[in-house]
Amino acid sequence: MVRTGLPGRVEHVIAYAGAAAVAMSGYGASSSIMRIIGGFWVYAGNLEYLQHLFSRPASIDQGFRCVALGALCGALAVALVWRRLSV
Repeated sequence: MVRTGLPGRVEHVIAYAGAAAVAMSGYGASSSIMRIIGGFWVYAGNLEYLQHLFSRPASIDQGFRCVALGALCGALAVALVWRRLSV
């Protein structure tokens, strides 16, 4: 597995921020920002929970917080850019 040298939690924040930004850009203003962020939160929560099936320690507390922060930051960044451009 290729790593960046950053801590795993930072990688998760960056990855989900990028994914949420792409989702916001792809769905456009027609979709609610809360639906996109909420979708990523549900997805991340499910992934953390399902790690139990593969004997991998799930960190629902820490892992989910990093993912939630990343999705929130990425989606809000795109929403702020849209708002800035529309004024």
